[in-house]
Amino acid sequence: MFRRIRYFWREFSYFSPSFKRGTWVLIGLIIFLQFVIIGFRFYTERHRPDLEKNIVIMADSIIVSKTLSSLPIKIDSTCRYNPNTISYEELIGLGFSKSVAQRWIRYREQGGKFKHVRDICRIYKIDTTLVYQLQNCWFFPKSDFKEKQIKEQLKIEINCADTTMLEKLPGIGKVLSKRIVKYREILGGFYSVEQLREVFGLSEDVYRKIVPFLFVDTATIKPFPINSASFSEMVRHPYMGFEIAKKIDKYRKSRKLTSIAMMVRDSIITIKDAERLRWYLSFHDK
Repeated sequence: MFRRIRYFWREFSYFSPSFKRGTWVLIGLIIFLQFVIIGFRFYTERHRPDLEKNIVIMADSIIVSKTLSSLPIKIDSTCRYNPNTISYEELIGLGFSKSVAQRWIRYREQGGKFKHVRDICRIYKIDTTLVYQLQNCWFFPKSDFKEKQIKEQLKIEINCADTTMLEKLPGIGKVLSKRIVKYREILGGFYSVEQLREVFGLSEDVYRKIVPFLFVDTATIKPFPINSASFSEMVRHPYMGFEIAKKIDKYRKSRKLTSIAMMVRDSIITIKDAERLRWYLSFHDK
């Protein structure tokens, strides 16, 4: 095999430069188109319009209802499973694939809730036939959906809330609650609820749902001493980064920073940067 490769490469080297460039461009174009096709298929599966999803689910339910009686598998009708609490092992035991079981659990961890069999069928690449075969086993306790009444009484201060408190919010699961706390620690605290839009994976839809339950106490923000902070500390801050940290580090070698206004005046940061950074900078030494 290696001989053939060497022979092909030797023969290929005899072609003109323009021919070789054209060949590489063609190969690159073919690979690019393959990625485009795969990406398009993945995108259309994940982002089908709700109407189309519902049509597919309804069609599946009609087909399934006609074929359930002929299926050889028998399900114990006395078994009851709550889709919002069922474990990974139980899903595997019911016949779902490992990948589907993982998506199921991940969907719940991100704050998703199942209120109807149709919601289960929306899981990517799930076997809808099996879902409807088990339809008499699924149950959706009313207690799962009384959360709305409880959440109406919630008021959470996002600079002090832990992951357990954040998970009480609609659409916030274990994953998002950990990301919110981690981002808060990197920032030094939130000065506005709108900063939650910057948390990776927190959609605009979820943000709109949780805003009514949140407020901010800016007194809990932990600013860092800009005149003594290390270069790496400044780089790690989401509102500074490498370029601003580099300017500050260079400026500090000749003069001491005394105010945000001074930093704007001397073109270290822009006015927009100043509006965000003023909450996180202390001009007093440790």
